[in-house]
Amino acid sequence: MIDNGDIITCFPNLIPGEISRFRNSLNAKINADQHSKKQQGKRTYATAVCIIWAKEYTQSFKCHYHVCLFLTKTPITTWETMSALTH
Repeated sequence: MIDNGDIITCFPNLIPGEISRFRNSLNAKINADQHSKKQQGKRTYATAVCIIWAKEYTQSFKCHYHVCLFLTKTPITTWETMSALTH
């Protein structure tokens, strides 16, 4: 079997770190966006962000992540809004 860097060869340390900071940052940006909309007199709704993620290592032991976000339609309605939240 050829290892292309996506076969589990060890069990990484999954102490909260990168993903936790990413999740906290995303939640803060969504909350700031909702606060801004409230200040403009626009209606906002409570939202939940669900994240599925995986951490992989290449053959040279460099890690990278795959992230899938599940969001309600309310906080992010267009790709332009998502782009603004991630920068």
